Amino acid sequence: MIRHAPRASLCSRSVSSSNIAERSGDQSEIIFLGTGTSEGIPRVSCLTNPVDTCPVCSKATEPDNKNRRHNTSILIRYPGSCGHSNIVIDAGKFFYHSALRWFPHYGIRTIDAVVITHSHADAIGGLDDLRDWTNNVQACVPIYVAERDFEVFLSITMLCNGTRFFIIVKLQKH
Repeated sequence: MIRHAPRASLCSRSVSSSNIAERSGDQSEIIFLGTGTSEGIPRVSCLTNPVDTCPVCSKATEPDNKNRRHNTSILIRYPGSCGHSNIVIDAGKFFYHSALRWFPHYGIRTIDAVVITHSHADAIGGLDDLRDWTNNVQACVPIYVAERDFEVFLSITMLCNGTRFFIIVKLQKH
């Protein structure tokens, strides 16, 4: 089953928090957390343009408007012997906002893994927001990143007294 969060009406069943258990069952799901550009929509540069503001960005300022878009990201949820597993693909600059909007809506509490597709900010800019999970929900969140992006991934961590402080509490190279 594929679910597109901003357009839940595309689902075969209605989507509301009252039927989370009904939806869960034994089906795998793909939930689109973001389907926008690297910059997101609306763009500040467009909204502050004194000459010409495009209608897409203007409409995107309205709550729940279909034109409001966050960085491209999906959550894959699939059933297992211990309940559902949740894998996030890319945690970009708007990940926190996407999680605030869609995790409660779909009854998602844990993140079993994050897969990073590339080392740009639209894929890794929200990794620091995973601290909410590692501080309050679960001990760690495994993050998978390609070898080609590993050095960039490490460079976003901070140095504290000469010792690397890892954003996600613990970093393991897989």
